[in-house]
Amino acid sequence: MMRRNSKNILIKLKAIYQKLFSIKDTPEKIARGFALGSFISMTPFVGLHLIISIGLATLFRWNRTAAAIAAFNSNVLTGFFIFSFNYYLGAKIVGENPDFAFPDHLDLSFVFNIIRSGGDVFFALIVGGIITGIPAAFISYGLIKKIICKRNQLFVKQ
Repeated sequence: MMRRNSKNILIKLKAIYQKLFSIKDTPEKIARGFALGSFISMTPFVGLHLIISIGLATLFRWNRTAAAIAAFNSNVLTGFFIFSFNYYLGAKIVGENPDFAFPDHLDLSFVFNIIRSGGDVFFALIVGGIITGIPAAFISYGLIKKIICKRNQLFVKQ
């Protein structure tokens, strides 16, 4: 069963990779869109990452597809670790006692639980998300742009 699940995950990752690198746009716009989605995926707005990423990419005229793909950097597999770390980091920086209990699964109710927990928890998650989102955006921008430029060079040579 585990082997089947890992095979399915690899198939899905390959499809995402193919979709990302088949986008018809400039490397700059694709990389900016992906960086934006990567940044947004670090924020505590679970369930809204896709809408926010596409909206901002449209506003900035960056690639919406790349932003949407990157918005799923935080998902059911990674979200618990990302948001736990972001909360811990943000709480340490703002001087909050990091004792907020995370749910077993992440969905839109996560946002409502944060709001009910009070402004301190939400603020700590925002601060932690910004701190981890900035390097995530810069790293993903550089990697995606480099890979797409390299890929484009290979196609030009052929």
